[in-house]
Amino acid sequence: MTDIVVPATAVPPVANVDFRALCFPLPIGASPTTANAPSSWNQLLPTFGRRSVARSKWIALGAASVPPPPSAGADTVRFQFPDTDTATGLVRRSGSGASASVLELTPILSGNLVSSPGEPSITTDLRSLVFDASALVDDIYKRNPAILKGFVLKMTAASSAVNRFDIVAASYDVALDQLRVTVGTSGTPLAGYAVGDTAELIPRFVRLSTEGTLDSYPASAGVRIRFQTANANSLGQPDESGLVAFTDDITTLNSSTARFIRFQVEFDIQFDGGSLSFDTPIPAVEFLSIPFRF
Repeated sequence: MTDIVVPATAVPPVANVDFRALCFPLPIGASPTTANAPSSWNQLLPTFGRRSVARSKWIALGAASVPPPPSAGADTVRFQFPDTDTATGLVRRSGSGASASVLELTPILSGNLVSSPGEPSITTDLRSLVFDASALVDDIYKRNPAILKGFVLKMTAASSAVNRFDIVAASYDVALDQLRVTVGTSGTPLAGYAVGDTAELIPRFVRLSTEGTLDSYPASAGVRIRFQTANANSLGQPDESGLVAFTDDITTLNSSTARFIRFQVEFDIQFDGGSLSFDTPIPAVEFLSIPFRF
C-alpha cells in the first residue's frame, strides 16, 4: 500500500475557514450548524453501546444431590438468590436518580454491642466480632460459615455514623453456639466502637460498582441476572441437548438431576430511557455468589 501525502498547501491558510470547506461529507453527528463545534459531535459511541451481555462458564455442583448411604434416591438441589427480583431478574435497587444503590438485604443477625465475652461483642484483635448464633433462622450458616465471605458487617455508632465492612472470614463455635466474622479492612477497624453501638450481619450475593463507586446502582442503568442448569451427559459433561431457557427466578431450577449451573448478566445502561452519551454511567459486577442447599 502506498501512503498518500497531502501537501501543506492543500489546507487553506486562511484563519477561521468553515470546516465544511475542508471536509465533506461531515463527520457522523455533525450538522451544517455544528460543523465548527467538534465538542457537539457526540453521536458516535465507538467504545460501548446501550446493551451488553456476559455469560459464565458451566459451574459443577459436584454430587450435591447424591445422599450418603443408606439413604435412597436423590436429594433436590435448592437454589436461592435474593438480590434480584424473581419476576424481572433485575438487581434490586434502593433510592432514585444518580445516588441510587443496590438494595440492602435484611440482616440475618443484629444487636447492640456488649462487653466481651457477651454477644455481640468485638474481639481483642479489633477486626472480628462474635454473634449469638442461636438467633439464626437458617442453620446453613452454622454448617457452612464460609458462605458468609462477601457478606457485610454494618456498624452504626451512637452518633448515627454508619460504616460497612466486607467479611473475609467466618467460623462457628459449636460449643458456644457462636458465629465469629472477620472484616477485611487492615489495622483495627472496629476499635472505635463501644458498648451500645449496633452491629448487623447482612447477606450479599452480588455486588455492583459504577465508575469505580462500590454499591452504586444509578436509576439510568439496569442489571439483569439470569440462570440456567444442565444435567450431565455420559461423559460427565454438561448436557446441552435439552436445555431450558435462562430464568429470572432461580428457584424454578430446583432439581434432583441438575449437575451444572451458569449465569448470564445483562447490562442496559439506558434503562431509564434517557439519552446515551459518553458520560452515561456504566455499572459492573464485582462479586457474585450462588448459594444452594441439598
